[in-house]
Amino acid sequence: MTKLLRTCLAFIIIPFTSSFAGTTRYYYDELNRLKRVESGSASTYTITAVAGSNGTISPSGSVSVSSGSSKTFTITPNSGYKVADVKADGVSKGPITTYTFSNVTDNHTIEAQFAAVSATYQLSVTVNSPSGGTVASSPAGINCGTDCSEVYSSGTIVTLTATPNTGYVFSGWSDGGCTGTGTCTVTINVTTAVTATFTTSTSTEAVGLIRQNCTGYPNCYTSLSAWEAAYGGIDFGTCTQGDLVCANKVAVARIEGPWTAPDTTPVVIDGWTTDASRYIRIYTAPDARHQGKWSTDKYRLEASGDNIYGLLTYEGYVTVDGLQVKVSTVSPTGWVGGIWKGNGVVPPVYVSNCIVQGVLLGNTYSDGIGTSGQSSSGVMYMWNNIAYGFNYAPGNVHQGGFYCGSGTCYAYNNTSYGNNKGFSRYSGTFIAVNNISYNNTDNYYGTFTSSTNNLSGPSQTDAPGTNARNGVTVTFVDAATNDFHLATTDTGAKDYGAIDPASGLYSTDIDGQPRSEPWDIGADEAATGTPVSYTIWPETAVPAQPAINDGQPIEVGVKFRSDVSGYITGLRFYKGAANTGTHTATLWTSTGTPLATATFTNETPSGWQQVNFASPVAITANTTYVASYYSPSGYFAVSLAYFTVGVDAPPLHALANGVDGGNGVYKYGDSGFPTQTLNSNNYWVDVVFQQ
Repeated sequence: MTKLLRTCLAFIIIPFTSSFAGTTRYYYDELNRLKRVESGSASTYTITAVAGSNGTISPSGSVSVSSGSSKTFTITPNSGYKVADVKADGVSKGPITTYTFSNVTDNHTIEAQFAAVSATYQLSVTVNSPSGGTVASSPAGINCGTDCSEVYSSGTIVTLTATPNTGYVFSGWSDGGCTGTGTCTVTINVTTAVTATFTTSTSTEAVGLIRQNCTGYPNCYTSLSAWEAAYGGIDFGTCTQGDLVCANKVAVARIEGPWTAPDTTPVVIDGWTTDASRYIRIYTAPDARHQGKWSTDKYRLEASGDNIYGLLTYEGYVTVDGLQVKVSTVSPTGWVGGIWKGNGVVPPVYVSNCIVQGVLLGNTYSDGIGTSGQSSSGVMYMWNNIAYGFNYAPGNVHQGGFYCGSGTCYAYNNTSYGNNKGFSRYSGTFIAVNNISYNNTDNYYGTFTSSTNNLSGPSQTDAPGTNARNGVTVTFVDAATNDFHLATTDTGAKDYGAIDPASGLYSTDIDGQPRSEPWDIGADEAATGTPVSYTIWPETAVPAQPAINDGQPIEVGVKFRSDVSGYITGLRFYKGAANTGTHTATLWTSTGTPLATATFTNETPSGWQQVNFASPVAITANTTYVASYYSPSGYFAVSLAYFTVGVDAPPLHALANGVDGGNGVYKYGDSGFPTQTLNSNNYWVDVVFQQ
């Protein structure tokens, strides 16, 4: 019985309380030994929370957590910093801001790491005059002109470089901590604005004349090449010959007068020193300028030979405006170029309102206007030009109207017709806007950048960029005779152009006609119906004395201006009954260069008489001109003391006496430029003006 009792007691379990969670019990085994049974676990665990520099973790340090419970930690970066990573028990959880340990049954660690925030700020540039110049940044992002703001990371060092356009000088920086006329360096740590100021150049123009007949004209040359070889006849003083920067001069080649024969000597511009305000300007005056179609009685440069250019410039800051250039090969293996920018040239070259044609005997490397060797950072601008005839046979990239072989080329409102390639890009960046490429083998060849509103026709569909006009028929006045004016009936190019694509660089067409919104595509802005004619005096105006005579032949005239550029199509004068004989009209510049002459025919016995010039004469807004007629009988109309005040008949104005010297001008004797004045008298000479 004792043995049985001992066996039963062995299974008696005696509970009591301990410091452990759960229940602890004791019992005797069959050998009468005391044994312990445990259930449950420790009541708390430790989570160690650590934050790196530039932030906090909460709670932090050694954090006690009850067994089976959860604990959340919050990670907060300091200002200017962000959470880089959170590691729980050494395992990355990413850039989180809270982390929770759930059902804790063991010790743990949590560590927060922080990194600086890469802040961004905007840099903006303001150019005081959009036509004055551009500002570019390094690193890239700002090209103002077109893109005048950019966002950069905090701490970025940005260098701004200002480049003035022709006729302007960079006057300096303001705002943003920049001053002076060098580069502007800005460290980006706040939103920053910088202003670039451009002003018109104060350099002196040195004008040389290019005329077929130089008799009686100082500093005059019978070819453009001769003018270049003589460095424009400029007195460089102590400066090196050709150094326009040192001499502070602009070299101007003014091509003027009648031309019954072409200039046949190719032109190479080389050996000059130029900058944006001391540059080379070559242009045709109104009396020597074409009217948007090849003309054999206006100035034309016709160069014939193999491996030649009509005009090649090895200098930057050169403008070429209003020329006719014809280049012809003499063998099947020869190449030619029309107007070209040479190797290694960085500063910009501007070619505008020119007509270039090719006459090729073989499939050679020949193009109208362009560049193949300018520096990779060089720039060339081409607008309102026409190119044709560069197409001996298909298959050659380098045979076409407009060519970009390097650097950055801008082509605006040009017309390329009947060439192998209309517009071709071999290398560099070619930006094309508002161009017509028509009836070429390839209208557009290569890759174009930021291009828009270009036309490809009649069947091609390769116009680059946005708002492309593909497979479009254009109605020209007479393409068969190379008259690429848009017909008034055209529906392909009229009103489809982008407005002012070059931000004020030009606002007229190849004829000098103002462009109207929306702009047309191509070199010509189509005429809109019958143009309106303007005169200074109405038909009802009558002079105080219709016919008086000073006893000798006389030339009488009037000084006038126009508010807008346009064309003088003819002259008028008031005739008294006694004013008989043959009368001749002349339009002059203010310095006495004749722009056009015509003989009156079919005159009535008295009243207003009108004669039209053979070709309209382009005039420039707000510029003084003189209109006169010659009376061999000596009779003329007069109203005394008339120009004590001016006559305003917008857009025309007969000048008041003293605005630009005396008005009411005359010359006794042979016909010629009238310069004498008397008592502000009006001799009743008028003009016919059209826009």
